[in-house]
Amino acid sequence: MSTASRNYDEKRDFIRMTVDCALTLRAVEGGRQYAGRCVNLSSTGAMVLFDEPPAMGQRLELHIEPRLALVPALDALVEVVRVLPAAEGGFEVGMSIIEMR
Repeated sequence: MSTASRNYDEKRDFIRMTVDCALTLRAVEGGRQYAGRCVNLSSTGAMVLFDEPPAMGQRLELHIEPRLALVPALDALVEVVRVLPAAEGGFEVGMSIIEMR
């Protein structure tokens, strides 16, 4: 389906799913641990809320453990591509998925 034929505002190549789940990240270099909340997810990226965000360009190992046992955990290598202040406090961090694991 081309993006021109969609009947909604989302014009991305990959549709984002709204989610609300905890996740953990570990820095590839240095091993620092982060905890956050995933707010949306697509096949190419994720938006995560953090109190203290990782740095722009940082590569991290992402792990999302779903609430339902029917859904497998998600493990991926990601890169921070955007950091913005969140309306509710903290930071919105955009991440690009480099590799699924």
